[in-house]
Amino acid sequence: MNARPALRQNDYSPVMPPELGAWSPGLSVSVVIPAHGGQDKLELTLAALAAQTYPDHLLEVLVVDDGSAPPIRLPEIRPVNTRVVPVRDGWGISNAVNTGAKAADGEIIQRLDADMVACREHIEALARWHHVTDYLVTIGMKKFVAAPPVSARQVFGAERLGEVFDLAEAVPSSTEATIAKTDGLRKSRNPYHVCTGPTFALRREVFDAVGGLDPTVVRGEDTEFSYRLAMHGVVFVPDEA
Repeated sequence: MNARPALRQNDYSPVMPPELGAWSPGLSVSVVIPAHGGQDKLELTLAALAAQTYPDHLLEVLVVDDGSAPPIRLPEIRPVNTRVVPVRDGWGISNAVNTGAKAADGEIIQRLDADMVACREHIEALARWHHVTDYLVTIGMKKFVAAPPVSARQVFGAERLGEVFDLAEAVPSSTEATIAKTDGLRKSRNPYHVCTGPTFALRREVFDAVGGLDPTVVRGEDTEFSYRLAMHGVVFVPDEA
């Protein structure tokens, strides 16, 4: 890992991540997925994670079951190191994410929603920045698609998501317009606003330093968490690869 480059506000231009597929990862990643029901969508999420380019021995997935009835079960197609972590105390997304992070072993915490189908390079793309320096939050780009009749095996076998989803009809997340208008958040005065829930990654020590998510915040918990990250001096990087 390089020394911390001097950055002006959220201009992360001096930070140069390695090119996808042209480097050797060394940091372990824990993907924390809070889940309440939604078994069918979760199976697609896990199938996509099973096909990731990030090395299996550096990747673990924790599905945090927040009181699902029936309980979440692990499907056949899933990453090698996948486990269900039941929530014993409390409720809600914040509590579930904190529960997963506490049980995780990884040096990088990757938060992912239980209905997200990630492209093969997604974990690698967000994790590569954290191999360069240690005070970033990397944010994944998101699109919304209609749920077609697709199987977990089809998702696992697809080289590109466009093979199983109609990406031409996909609706970009509203945060993408903000990212585009602010030169990839480099010129944003409040970049934490776009760091919302579905997919972001950060070093474990950063997650712990700000105390994780606040389970007493019922709505907007991700924005409140991101605000505390900003106050901690974190730089927000949307990976647009």
